[in-house]
Amino acid sequence: MQREPVAVVPVTDDANLRRVFRELIARGNPTIPAMRPSEILPKYAGLNSYGAFTRGLSYWTVEDEKGFWQILPWRKAKPRGFVPDPAGKISLPPGTSVDALCDRMIEILQTAAEPDRVNDRLNAGSAQAE
Repeated sequence: MQREPVAVVPVTDDANLRRVFRELIARGNPTIPAMRPSEILPKYAGLNSYGAFTRGLSYWTVEDEKGFWQILPWRKAKPRGFVPDPAGKISLPPGTSVDALCDRMIEILQTAAEPDRVNDRLNAGSAQAE
């Protein structure tokens, strides 16, 4: 049975995010089965289309660059796709542990998700006020 290269963890679940990041880092960058992201990713996000998925997408890569970790954001390209955004690159100091890298990634994800959480709270407040 093939395993899809996807892990679904709520952004608020620090412990499971850390566990998944550690597993992914330990696994390295293996070749994964050919897949069409447009067929697989929306279902994990609970969305109906790949377009809806990419509208809210935040894309980051993590690389071990000659003994130090680099976290690189990607930005949307026209007409579609993503390109690296070197201006947002985060270089962690040499010797940074995997746990510290995971903590930084969790911080990035939770910060990126914050506007969604603010909107959710506002919408919940509006629903209660009606």
